[in-house]
Amino acid sequence: MARITFAIAAAAFLAQAASAEPASDDKSGLRIDPPAGYEAKPLPARGANSVIFQVRKPSDADTGCQVGYAEAPQNAKLAQADINTLMKSKEHQDLAKAAIASLYETNSVAAFDHGEVTGIEMISDIKPRKGFPPRAQEIRNMMIILETPKGRASVVCVGDKKDFDQRQTEFRQLAEGVTLPK
Repeated sequence: MARITFAIAAAAFLAQAASAEPASDDKSGLRIDPPAGYEAKPLPARGANSVIFQVRKPSDADTGCQVGYAEAPQNAKLAQADINTLMKSKEHQDLAKAAIASLYETNSVAAFDHGEVTGIEMISDIKPRKGFPPRAQEIRNMMIILETPKGRASVVCVGDKKDFDQRQTEFRQLAEGVTLPK
């Protein structure tokens, strides 16, 4: 009986250690429920983003994710259904791809469904450039942009090309675990 109790306690401890702590910003309402094994910590706001979280595994040195949120008053006059239609359109997806084309070679652009919100997912590699470290050619990026009438959430993740397929699953789980401000 003691063996069973110890095994149950050990399993409970390991499950608790593997689960990630949620992070949230009370002012905006952005909340992140990271995948197991990831940690979220706030970063200083910069650029248009009023909220930024770093989300990564403790073993990540130069990989992992950032989740940002920016208010988008220009969206206020649109219904979510209208924004979703826009995000699904090839024209809008081509514009998103063009916006990053100077730095990235985009491998794929697709719609990303997040509950009642449709966003854009782009998988890209950094273009070779003079002055960039060789490491830049070993990593791949996943960017997910989620627009609502209130604002824009962005999930930007970086992983090694060699294991990107596995990390991409985790990165999508992170994006699915984002609660957008209402």
